[in-house]
Amino acid sequence: MPHLRGVHVQPTVLYPTTADAAVKWDADAGQLTVSLPRENTAVLVRLSSAVADAS
Repeated sequence: MPHLRGVHVQPTVLYPTTADAAVKWDADAGQLTVSLPRENTAVLVRLSSAVADAS
């Protein structure tokens, strides 16, 4: 996703929550990596703004 290169986002698997999928965002490369535990599996992923904790 080159248009998000340099943007810090938090990927979250929304559905199905029991998919045991792993998601990783590389902001420098603008690349989302999704690891699925089984063949023929799909998940819905949300990319949210990664906001630093101000406390």
